[in-house]
Amino acid sequence: MKQFKSFLLSFFVTICSISSGLAQQVFLFKVQGKGLKEASYLFGTYHVMGNRYLEGFPQVDKAFQSSKGLVNEVRLSSVNPYQMAALMMMKDNSISAMLDTTAYGMVSDALKQYYGFRLQQFDQMKPMLVYTMLISAYARQWDTLLNRYEGVALDSWFEQMADSLKKEITSLETFDEQYQMLFVDKPEEQQAKELSDMVLKSDSMRLAFQSMTRAYYSGNLDSMWKVLAATSGAQEDSDMEHLLKKRNRKWLEILPGVMERKSQFIAVGAAHLAGPEGLVAGLKAKGYQVTQIL
Repeated sequence: MKQFKSFLLSFFVTICSISSGLAQQVFLFKVQGKGLKEASYLFGTYHVMGNRYLEGFPQVDKAFQSSKGLVNEVRLSSVNPYQMAALMMMKDNSISAMLDTTAYGMVSDALKQYYGFRLQQFDQMKPMLVYTMLISAYARQWDTLLNRYEGVALDSWFEQMADSLKKEITSLETFDEQYQMLFVDKPEEQQAKELSDMVLKSDSMRLAFQSMTRAYYSGNLDSMWKVLAATSGAQEDSDMEHLLKKRNRKWLEILPGVMERKSQFIAVGAAHLAGPEGLVAGLKAKGYQVTQIL
């Protein structure tokens, strides 16, 4: 389960059954002070959630409309699917060579169930690609609200809206940087192990996923951080540093200059906001006033 929790970092960064059945509040923060002429806004996204989710939170649209620019993780519309497919190929390896017979069969069955094809067609693809596909499918089983709130995925929706309104878009990372982080820096054997663990320990994975989604729907930074900090071990600490902390430090160097130019709506994965090294704490440490809009 630890490996799965590590991947959840990127899922809420780069992919349940809630006790109340409804989202309570959102991760929306107003950033002002330290000489800013206009307030900016920081919003934590859930990458696979449809934009209809925001209909219950008009304060998000109000903040977006009032901002003159959008800041996102990566320019999604710049991604070339053909280039991406080529990059996902392994040169001298295969998934079948890294998974045992039981895990391989279970992954293949899951792909057939959700997408209509077998693993053989993806045997030379990087295991993390297959992992991402399956976790996106599992998410809609484990989180019933995802099926209720359809539409364009939040990150894409903000980008499309910004383009339609002629807002300037500033991306904190390039596609190459995100590809390197998610599909190259982690060895293929480790990717395969996490893929195997996901299908062999799906009940534990579901519980871990639902803990994370409950934290997201609560809109509570402390709850989000408790889930993220619950992981322990060398691999988990390495993933936390690589997927969150290192990127947050880089972004905190970029954001002040961007906000000084004009008001911004900053939309990034919600996990980046939480914790002592999260964006909310980091902006406060730089002297900004950061307050949650309820």
